[in-house]
Amino acid sequence: MALGLLINLVSGVPGNSRLLTQLAAGGGSAGSGSVGSDQAIPGASSALVPLLCSIMAAVAALQQQQQLSSCDQSGTVDNSSTAAGGRQQQEQQLLRDVAPASSPPSATATDTADAAGEASIVEVYCGVLLGFLVRDCPSLGPSVASSLGDSGLDLVVNAVRRCLHFYVSAGAITDHTRGTLQELLAQLEGGSTG
Repeated sequence: MALGLLINLVSGVPGNSRLLTQLAAGGGSAGSGSVGSDQAIPGASSALVPLLCSIMAAVAALQQQQQLSSCDQSGTVDNSSTAAGGRQQQEQQLLRDVAPASSPPSATATDTADAAGEASIVEVYCGVLLGFLVRDCPSLGPSVASSLGDSGLDLVVNAVRRCLHFYVSAGAITDHTRGTLQELLAQLEGGSTG
């Protein structure tokens, strides 16, 4: 809920993004430049941006680990990029067809799925917030990209895309919010932030 509130604060007023990025961990104002100046942002000691990046990177790593684990458990591997992938997929399907049915999911499996869903929601909201911050404070772009590892800003773009897709599919979005997210996505994809 707090991430949603922060998104609402920054989505319509770029000045709020600048203020938010300049908040120090203790709640005081960081940076010595004027509040509306991009010059204050690079020196800001904000704890928010690194925290958001850490959360996104951790969730992405967790999801990747879960995908690998589920591939190991089911015996399937995505071989679509290999020449023999089609044959291997057929062989794996045959093995699944003759294997005995698995037992129903345990409570632990359900809890793990719930936790993964919650983590995904947090990742999406962190990504949307980072998207608005990078849009409004372009000097943050390189540090956000490097903090997110090899995926860089693609994690942010994918988070915004997933958020937009979810809310449009659920019919739980206003035209204004849809337009705002579409505009953000276009700016992030085009690299035209600011």
